[in-house]
Amino acid sequence: MGKNKSIISFYGLERLHHFDAQKWTKIYHYLSTHFEENGTPFTTVSPLREINTNELELIHDKQLIQDIHYNSGTIADALEIYMIRVVPSFILRSALITPFKWQTSGSVLSAYMALTYEWAVNLGGGLHHSSRQSAQGFCVFADISLIMQYLWRHLDDSLKFMIIDLDAHQGNGYETDLFLFPQRLREKVYVLDVPYSRTSTGMQL
Repeated sequence: MGKNKSIISFYGLERLHHFDAQKWTKIYHYLSTHFEENGTPFTTVSPLREINTNELELIHDKQLIQDIHYNSGTIADALEIYMIRVVPSFILRSALITPFKWQTSGSVLSAYMALTYEWAVNLGGGLHHSSRQSAQGFCVFADISLIMQYLWRHLDDSLKFMIIDLDAHQGNGYETDLFLFPQRLREKVYVLDVPYSRTSTGMQL
């Protein structure tokens, strides 16, 4: 997806959180350099627009969507950067909420592309702490739960999903949402939540 539109940055305050808000840019540069050095085509695709309110309502409560857009305290709590409570919400919408909406739109697009081309990656996706009723852990919108509801609604309600979560923290957001899904849909979702060891040998960014 378009990396410039999805960058999370607010005058350096994002560095106050242990989460690396620049990791998406770092991964993008790592991959583009890797593929270029190996002479392999590297193609990126961007959503045509950010996710809209009607689409967010497929998974989120209207009140939460309202609070995310107009309540600075909600964003401060979600990002765990509490000093931005005093920042007017219209500034936070532009600097923080809009990038998260682009990331969420990228998640939906990548799901469609995976069904078409057998695989796709959204570098800004996997906001696994956000749920229908809560934004937390530097995750604003529940893109994982939204993907499932979106594709069931607009494409095929018989689709099955497998969530493989390798983050060091539990994916409490989508796991909470699954309990709220009707049983006929819940039975179509398989979860493998295996925390990735931070001491494991892997790519260093």
